[in-house]
Amino acid sequence: MKLLSKIALALAVAASFASAEVGVGAHVGGSYNMLYNIPTEVASDDISGFGFSAGADFKLGLAMLQVVPGAYFAYETECGDLDPAGEYCFAQTTLEVPVMARYSIIPMLFVEAGPQFAFNISSTYEISGTGFSYADAESQDVEDASFMELGLSVGVGVDLPILPLTVDLKYTIGLTTLSDAEGADVKRMAIDLGVTYWFL
Repeated sequence: MKLLSKIALALAVAASFASAEVGVGAHVGGSYNMLYNIPTEVASDDISGFGFSAGADFKLGLAMLQVVPGAYFAYETECGDLDPAGEYCFAQTTLEVPVMARYSIIPMLFVEAGPQFAFNISSTYEISGTGFSYADAESQDVEDASFMELGLSVGVGVDLPILPLTVDLKYTIGLTTLSDAEGADVKRMAIDLGVTYWFL
């Protein structure tokens, strides 16, 4: 009896994989990003800005539930006012690896959630203004920049099978800091609008 149960389970799993959807697509996206946990004695305004990403998405799953990992090269900048009388600009290039679980509420419309890993390629900053002795300094590398940032993403999207395109909007909040320096607690949040063209 146990053998028959195992065989039935194996057949069910095999049937699920046989009917699974597999896809590969080209992805482009834009984002609005903001740094938070900036010390209040330093920042007098939000430090925020825009970014873009390009890469590939992959999908595996059934019609209603899919796992969609991605790999994107992403670039972003955030700028804001500093006390006293200055401006801070942060720029970062990363390899983003989101791993999203997508559930279709109805055909074409889905919700998604999952972790996002961002591997640091380059992090620079520039400070300018009359309140600083090193005003108008050239961009400098961020000391002790974290090698990897972990975030949590949630979002919604639509599948357009005729084209075939996927458009998704997601919110990501950073769970780890952007710097390994002692006492640093600056994190990132972002709103991303992405488009994926599925060619396979």
